[in-house]
Amino acid sequence: MKLKRFIAALATGVVLIGSLAACGSKSDDKKKTEATTAATEQQNTASADAFLSYNGVELKLNAAWADVKDKLGSETAPSETITPCDGGDYIQIMHYYNGMVVTTLRDETIVMLSMDMSLEGNDALLNGKIKKGDSLDAVKEALGAPASEDAGMLVYNMGNATVMIYLDDNNTAVTGANLMKAN
Repeated sequence: MKLKRFIAALATGVVLIGSLAACGSKSDDKKKTEATTAATEQQNTASADAFLSYNGVELKLNAAWADVKDKLGSETAPSETITPCDGGDYIQIMHYYNGMVVTTLRDETIVMLSMDMSLEGNDALLNGKIKKGDSLDAVKEALGAPASEDAGMLVYNMGNATVMIYLDDNNTAVTGANLMKAN
């Protein structure tokens, strides 16, 4: 139902823009071009795969852990194995670095990446741009409008990932982020 309303609104908008285009001035054309360019850049950011940068290494979901683990430097704490209580085969291993946690499935595939506010360090960057302490405005400028925004959290759908960015109590600065496989 929402899709039908969206398509109807979009079609109405196209007809309205088309009817006004003949009456517009060159400055209107420039404004339209700038708005279209900004919307396209925002869409391209949202459709790109999410990643964390750490020590010059791009970490992406579903990547092979063996390909990146030796490039990251020393872990800051011993890795932690999480065994499912239901006896399942999805053993997760958490690897700790300065300001970042990499969660792997059986130490083979990266299944979650976290910029963790509880860990010392500010070495991880979301999509090579966003770090802990950055402002809400800087996040929106770099990544565009979120898919949803609640008090304390922004949610982006980026390629193969759902990205949750956590904000401080004043909703003004990044305290952490999680990248998880999109459903």
